[in-house]
Amino acid sequence: MDHKEEQQMEVETLLSIYPDEMTMLTAENSDPDFGDAGVAADDTRTQFTLQISSSEAAFSSTGADRLATEWKFVFPPTYPEVPLEAEMLDPGEVPANIASKLEKVALSTARENVGMAAVFTVVSAVQDELNRHSEECLNRIKEMEERAKREEEESDRKKMEGTRVTVESFIAWKAKFDAERLKKANKPVLADVTQKRLTGRQMFEQNKMLDDSDAILMEEGEEAVDIDDREGLDEDFDHELFEQELLNEEGGGDSD
Repeated sequence: MDHKEEQQMEVETLLSIYPDEMTMLTAENSDPDFGDAGVAADDTRTQFTLQISSSEAAFSSTGADRLATEWKFVFPPTYPEVPLEAEMLDPGEVPANIASKLEKVALSTARENVGMAAVFTVVSAVQDELNRHSEECLNRIKEMEERAKREEEESDRKKMEGTRVTVESFIAWKAKFDAERLKKANKPVLADVTQKRLTGRQMFEQNKMLDDSDAILMEEGEEAVDIDDREGLDEDFDHELFEQELLNEEGGGDSD
């Protein structure tokens, strides 16, 4: 089997695997002036474009956006005895540093598979690298979200706890509290000492007012006493002692 037949068989296999992602390039269906995707009229090499994306499994399990890149593959006349040519036409949303890494992976994989159909192996290697990049991006996003959540929870916890009490802070607070309490307790005393001394008339009037208020309180107290209270007083009264005192007083009166 010559090289051309081997290349044709590989192309047919690839078209069955990637029916929507693969497009054959010829002078008839491409523009030679359209950058690297164009094919000159005198170029008879087998050429095609192929879209390589991160796998559906990686997309669904990680939740990351599916990454898609556009590649151009060229079979040299003596392929597969020599490495195939692989070039990234459109990196899509892949960062430049990752795109450069993908191209290196593609070329190194092509060199490792000289002598056999290499396109499927190259596509798989590039796809694995895309999946790895997607997972790394998602992990970084998760770490950022978790860190932000921890910082928010720590901030809420500090607000709930307030200022942490230590031995030193408690001693300082206690000293301040005692000083303020002592200051408040001394205020009335200082006011009494510095108050103007009362005259005799003022003292008399003040005492009279106190006597009147005591009398009112005594009257109210007598009205408030009930039978049960009087009964309690009778029980506590010592009749024998009272009678003895009366006899002593009478005896003293007779002697006079």
